[in-house]
Amino acid sequence: PADHYEMKAATKAAIELEGPVYIRLGRLAIPSFNDPETYTFELGKGITMHEGNDITVIATGLPVNEARKAAENLEKEGINVRLINIHTIKPIDRDIIIKAAKETGRIITIEEHNVIGGLADAVCEVTSSECPVPVRRIGVNDCFGYSGPANELLEIFGFTAPSIEKVIKEELAKKFKDNNSPLKIVIVVDMWLTGFDVPSLATMYVYKPMKGHNLMQAIARVNRVYQDKEGGLVIDYVGIASALKQAMKEYTSRDQDNFGQQDIATAAYPRFHEKLQVCKDLFHGFDYSGFESGSDLAKGKLISEA
Repeated sequence: PADHYEMKAATKAAIELEGPVYIRLGRLAIPSFNDPETYTFELGKGITMHEGNDITVIATGLPVNEARKAAENLEKEGINVRLINIHTIKPIDRDIIIKAAKETGRIITIEEHNVIGGLADAVCEVTSSECPVPVRRIGVNDCFGYSGPANELLEIFGFTAPSIEKVIKEELAKKFKDNNSPLKIVIVVDMWLTGFDVPSLATMYVYKPMKGHNLMQAIARVNRVYQDKEGGLVIDYVGIASALKQAMKEYTSRDQDNFGQQDIATAAYPRFHEKLQVCKDLFHGFDYSGFESGSDLAKGKLISEA
């Protein structure tokens, strides 16, 4: 059970059920977050505590509250986590797991238990047979248990909200790198560049001024040859041309030689006209001439009509 309201409901359900029942309780006192007026407990039925389609977190017991905090914190950053509380490991709620796997494409399980023979294994059994997706397991990784203050042990095994948030972001990065993933667009408001390599990344929209190494590293994320992709497209909304020239001057001669033609008029301008013509062809027969001189309202109307 994730809190004392769930524990009371689980105990009542165990009494009413014919047959043996095993209820596992943690020894750490934790806050009660469920609303006793609306909370309902049904054996074998998971509870969606937080809606989201970016990634699914399935937790049980004590870590549920920390996962709830993580989901709420990440929502402020624009990351929508689907959080499912699985209070019954057996029977497991197959329907809620399959639905989450299909709609989010990636799952993280969290349990204050060995990752073998618990929630993680039960979830993997369902996904492997019904909807195979990557599953990241947070738990005790099949090692001898530790003794010590409960809160310190939670940190050691990664059951705290900050640790869970970190894992979620790592898994989202992996999801973005997966060409078969439905995740195609990421809005970066902070650095997400070091060691982050997505060869298939084709387009980058720049709204934030950058310079020097940071700018070159950002450009390198998209300007990669990959399969039939000759290079990347950078849409510049803030004017980075001068900063890019200065950054290139700071590079060594070897790096500049590897970079290729650095003159924008020679290298980029002809390709720009080529791609611009493709865009014009797409709008053949549609009059968008009013976009350049029209009001914001008129521009918005043209965009919606296009």
